[in-house]
Amino acid sequence: ASYRNKVGMSTMNICVPDHSSLGDLITKVCGQLPNLTTNPDTIVAAVNEEYRNHKYRLRNNDEVALIPPVSGGV
Repeated sequence: ASYRNKVGMSTMNICVPDHSSLGDLITKVCGQLPNLTTNPDTIVAAVNEEYRNHKYRLRNNDEVALIPPVSGGV
């Protein structure tokens, strides 16, 4: 199931302290939405439509997208 289905929403606004990393944000989101995942370190994310690693430093008004795992193929 996608993250949207698991948490029952498609967007949320969240504030983090200045100089927070993407990993800090993901940890905070997982703390607020515990049914999202069991391990925040495994979440893939994009900032302003570009894939970023968890060490990426966020800036004011960044748009973050959490990318659900993909399965399938042959």
